[in-house]
Amino acid sequence: MKLFLMSAVLIGSLWWSPSHHKFEKTLNEQVQKSPATIDLTSLAEFKWDKAYVFGPYTSKEALNAQLGVKFPGVINMERRDDMYLFVFLYKKKVIEYAQVNRLGINISLDRTYLTPRHSSFMVTSGRIQH
Repeated sequence: MKLFLMSAVLIGSLWWSPSHHKFEKTLNEQVQKSPATIDLTSLAEFKWDKAYVFGPYTSKEALNAQLGVKFPGVINMERRDDMYLFVFLYKKKVIEYAQVNRLGINISLDRTYLTPRHSSFMVTSGRIQH
C-alpha cells in the first residue's frame, strides 16, 4: 500500500506540477505564434533526450509501443481530435508531457522523435514543418 501511495504522489507531482503547466502553456503560446521557429531546448527547463509527438486518435497501446515505456498519464488520445501530445523522455523514462491545441495546426515530422540536437521546427500557416 505504501508503494502505491508513493507512486501516486510521484506521478501526481509530475502531471500536476506548476512547472508542467508553465511549460505546456509556453509551448502552446509559441505554436500559436506562427510563423515562428520553435526550439524545444530553449523552452524545456528539464533534461530530456527524446521528444515524441502524437496526433489525434493515437491509442494508448500505440503510444506505449512508440515510447518503448508505459505512459503513466491518462489522456484518452484515441477519443480526442483536439490536441497533439508531446511526450519527453530522459533515460527511457517519461519525465514531461504537453498537450498542444491543434486549432489550425498540422504537425508533420520527418523523423520518429526529436532530440536536444534536433529540436527546432518551423510553424507556418498553422502547419509545423521540420
